[in-house]
Amino acid sequence: MNERTVLQLVLGLVCLCTNIAGTNARAILCLDPSRIVASYGSSVSVNCSSSVEYISMGWEAPLGRSKETGPKTVTWTVESLKEWNLEPFCYIVVEDSLQVKVPLSVTVYKIPDSVSISTVGHDGPMVEGGQYELQCDVQDVAPVQLLTVKWYKGETLVGKTTFTDSTLTPVDTSATLQISPSRDDDGAQYRCEAELDLGREGPQPPLTVMSDPLNITVHCSTARSISCLDPPRIVASYGSSVSVNCSTSVEYMIMDWEVPQGISEETGPKTVTWTVESLTEWDMEPFCYITLSNLTLVKAPLSVTIYKIPDNVSISTVGHTGPMVEGGQYKLQCDVQNVAPVQFLTVKWYKGETLVEKTTFTDSTLTPVDTSATLQIFPSRGDDGAQYRCEAELDLGPKGPQPPPTVASDPLSVTVHFWVSQVVFTPELFSGPRSTCSESLFSADQAGLRDSAHSLQWSVRGSAQLHSSPLIAPTSLDQMYERTVLQLVLGLVCLCTNIAGTNVSSILQLDPPRIVASYGSSVSANCSTNVEYMKIDWEAPQGGSNETGFKTVTWTVENLTEWDMEPFCYITVNNSHQVKAPLSVTIYKTPDSVSISTGGHTGPMVEGGQYELQCDVWKVAPVQFLTVKWYKGETLVRNTTFNDSTLTPENKSATLQISPSRTDQGAQYRCEAELDLGPEGPQPPPRVASDPLSITVHYGPNISCPLSQITVEQGEVLDPKCTAEGYPTPETMWLKEGEKVDFPQKMDRTDAGQYVFEAYGASHVNYTLEIQVLYAPFAIEELNNKTVAHGHNVVLKCSSAANPRPQYNWTSTTKELLKVKDEDGVSLLFIDYATESNTGTYTCTANNSLGEVSQSVRVDVGDTTDGAFISTVDHTGAMIEGREYKLQCNISYVAPVHKITVNWYRGGSPMSSKAFTYSTEGEKFRGSLTTTLPISHNRSENGTQYMCEAVLQPIATGSSNKKIKSDPHTVIVHYKPVINTRKLPSVVPMFRGYPEVLVCEAEGYPQPTITWTYKQDRTFEGGNLTITEATNENVGIYNCTASNSVDSTVRVVKVILKENPNIVSIRTVGHTGPMVEGRQYELQCDINVASDRILYVIWYKGETLVANESFINSTTTPAIQSSTLQISPKSDDNGAQYSCAAELELNRHMDGARPSYKVSSQILGLTVRDGKRTTFWAIVGPFIGLAVVMVLGYALKMKIG
Repeated sequence: MNERTVLQLVLGLVCLCTNIAGTNARAILCLDPSRIVASYGSSVSVNCSSSVEYISMGWEAPLGRSKETGPKTVTWTVESLKEWNLEPFCYIVVEDSLQVKVPLSVTVYKIPDSVSISTVGHDGPMVEGGQYELQCDVQDVAPVQLLTVKWYKGETLVGKTTFTDSTLTPVDTSATLQISPSRDDDGAQYRCEAELDLGREGPQPPLTVMSDPLNITVHCSTARSISCLDPPRIVASYGSSVSVNCSTSVEYMIMDWEVPQGISEETGPKTVTWTVESLTEWDMEPFCYITLSNLTLVKAPLSVTIYKIPDNVSISTVGHTGPMVEGGQYKLQCDVQNVAPVQFLTVKWYKGETLVEKTTFTDSTLTPVDTSATLQIFPSRGDDGAQYRCEAELDLGPKGPQPPPTVASDPLSVTVHFWVSQVVFTPELFSGPRSTCSESLFSADQAGLRDSAHSLQWSVRGSAQLHSSPLIAPTSLDQMYERTVLQLVLGLVCLCTNIAGTNVSSILQLDPPRIVASYGSSVSANCSTNVEYMKIDWEAPQGGSNETGFKTVTWTVENLTEWDMEPFCYITVNNSHQVKAPLSVTIYKTPDSVSISTGGHTGPMVEGGQYELQCDVWKVAPVQFLTVKWYKGETLVRNTTFNDSTLTPENKSATLQISPSRTDQGAQYRCEAELDLGPEGPQPPPRVASDPLSITVHYGPNISCPLSQITVEQGEVLDPKCTAEGYPTPETMWLKEGEKVDFPQKMDRTDAGQYVFEAYGASHVNYTLEIQVLYAPFAIEELNNKTVAHGHNVVLKCSSAANPRPQYNWTSTTKELLKVKDEDGVSLLFIDYATESNTGTYTCTANNSLGEVSQSVRVDVGDTTDGAFISTVDHTGAMIEGREYKLQCNISYVAPVHKITVNWYRGGSPMSSKAFTYSTEGEKFRGSLTTTLPISHNRSENGTQYMCEAVLQPIATGSSNKKIKSDPHTVIVHYKPVINTRKLPSVVPMFRGYPEVLVCEAEGYPQPTITWTYKQDRTFEGGNLTITEATNENVGIYNCTASNSVDSTVRVVKVILKENPNIVSIRTVGHTGPMVEGRQYELQCDINVASDRILYVIWYKGETLVANESFINSTTTPAIQSSTLQISPKSDDNGAQYSCAAELELNRHMDGARPSYKVSSQILGLTVRDGKRTTFWAIVGPFIGLAVVMVLGYALKMKIG
């Protein structure tokens, strides 16, 4: 062994380099380190070394300096790294002038100055189901392409954002996250974390800068939910008091709580509060329920988590007492007593103040339980005196106590025994046969042997002589180095023991020190020593061992099938002492399969519901190294670990609680079983993933209405424009008092009230809309005539229905001041101690912005209490036509009377009279009398006034009679509708292709409404029904129904189809041939027609209308209808053309236009002779004829004679 090799061994440096063949730069030059990852402004140093001969070697860099720091080694050093983009390289020039370069990768980074989180475009509370954007601002970070922004909700990672920007200098950048909070997110904390992952050469773990948390407040939306719970979730300790409000904005019949304990009471408008003084039910599911006016039941469950912090937390070692030995495997156990619920429990393990591990639990038990967690440790000498403790933390989420309640165990101090691994000799080594063996590097006190009785033994190789000596610490590090070298040169071995046992790691070395192998695989492990021994071998339940080298025995197994094995290597040294070195063997098996499913649920999920996903892992070992990772898409949402110490394969399950929102529609969940077997296990750790589970989320319906209250004026057309969103697409309808209504519609004052917009989809929700209809006062109510005696009090009451509520004004024909009080929509006029001066007419006027109405009444105050008034027996309000009623005259008097005569008047005319006679004995100073009058009215008598008169005949002789008259009593008569049959005949003919308007007018009181029905399934509102074109399809029976509060009247109309008139002809009457100027002639127009409509005959001379005539045909059978025209042609009329046209008048359209049907005759041409020539011959002709007769007579006479 030459000096350089010895030096390399002592320094622990080995550089394997190949020769120049192949000119592999990295085979010629070695960079240490091979990559630099450093913060801006820090100092760096890199060695460049070679194993070949060279001419020159150095560094090329834009800053820093380089110098030779060792044989064939050049070091580049920078005191302050302030170049962002630099590419230094080391170069070497070898004997053949070949230059080789090796670039050094340099990454200069800067952690962010600050990281902050905020909401984008929104302030204040959020509303459940709304869409919001969070923004994470990262300032002054480099390089940005190695930056990852991680989003957390509480402790759950919900998203990651990476960057592709290749800029090397610091930049400001941002990332955003879309959220749609549910009511369960009220109080949730969001934060973002900027992580610079610079690779394995960078800082480990990666550098992170965290934002402050952003707390969100989520308000319940009555537009999305009928009921709102405040708070929406309860997290309370066992035995504490709680109170929850349930409120709504809709009208309801019943609202209350269904709870196993506590009380509920109404605490405000539409609010019911559940209160519990001492919460003692572990498993409760209270809910608030509302029964709507349509008997629909709506429930709102309240999430309740009851917790109990542990009574005690303790830590102990499992299966071991006393000191531990360096390199051994030990198990610590943390016992947590009486804690609930265990699924929110996390056991945190600490060594000193350092968190070393966390253990979570999947048990869904709600009641208190005792549970345990374990931690495997492999103590080293540096752990001697270390304190371990465990801490039980109940993390109940943002609604739970903050910070989470914790209970810590007392610390457990561990004592670690170990052997000194290197010894040196004292100077007395060569002075005689007895020498001293002294410990190197550590004194006995430093080495942890201060409490152990121990001895040191040494021997020279080949000599069996042993010498004992006390420990003597070296005086300096130089002495230690010299003695170590001397020890190596002389080949001396010093064996050290103490009473705790032999320090195995000083004597036996296992390679590898730990085996991690899959079931059925082959493994081998070497056991070697540097001491003399009598025997060295392996003890194992399977496999074999054989010597494979100098002081080395190898254990080999071809097929590893023993799950629980503890093989060890042992050595027997020359003092017959046996030392064992156990080999840690972990046999693993990846799962046969991993599957994901929904627990206890099939089909679509409902937004906001609680569901449980289950991940089943089949045949996996060992379970304690298993982690089930849950993913939504590519986002890791949770890890589940196991503390089961079973070594053989098992089936395991893990669960994940989810509450999906609408944004999760179509989301894919999967679980992944990962066996993390430590650094000795396969890398990366083996994973088996389930197939993805796609979820379908039904949500809503969510109702959106522009307003919760709408005000319109009477007669205005309203469309509330409410919509419902949900999946599946909801069906909607409007209801008023349980009856379906349609919008848009023309609003009447009776249409005011509450309307319910129902939406049926994934669930049934509704929205209540309050509609106010503004209208003018239309009647004065509760105001009646008053007759009172002197000194009595009078109250006149005036009210009127109107919106907005009317203002009232009183006037009087008296000169007295009026005392008026308005309250609750009613106006009261008070007359205190009435006197004759208060007698008069009082008028109440009700008015608002839309109109006014007035009514007057009479107040009569007598000097006595005598009086009369009329009332209706057993009836109030309007009378119905034809029914029998009774009017009652109520008479009161004070003075004693002998006889009372009651006279009835109708419209001022006397009707009947009735006398009542009393005995003169027992004078009456006050009495009363009633008498009735039977009446029955028809519609023409609406408004008839009745009056009764009492003639009082006093008992006292000589006293005059006294008359008491009542105020007029007006009778209002309501009568059923009567349809005008004149305008609506029972049979209506229609001419093919022509329109027709059916006019249905009805008289009634109150004013009737008119509805048309045709073929039972067609309904039309309004009095006029327009048939746009007469066809075979729209003839038949039509029903016109007129309805009011009294009754309904139906008019049945048969609509028949008629063909149009088709023959119209013109001719002269009693004349043929030419006409003579000035004479009278008659033209006749003949029409073949079948109609009971008005027929017009129109005469034309050329294009000029000269006459017209109308007919009303009383029959619907075909007949000839004729019209004549008298003419006296002139000479100018020679060649004139006459024609006639028949026109049928049809019903008018709604717009007032009158359609018609018109057929014209042929043309009749006139031939007219000259009138003068005709007149001459008319005068001369008779004379000529007479002369001819006379001549012929004379000639005949002469012949005879």
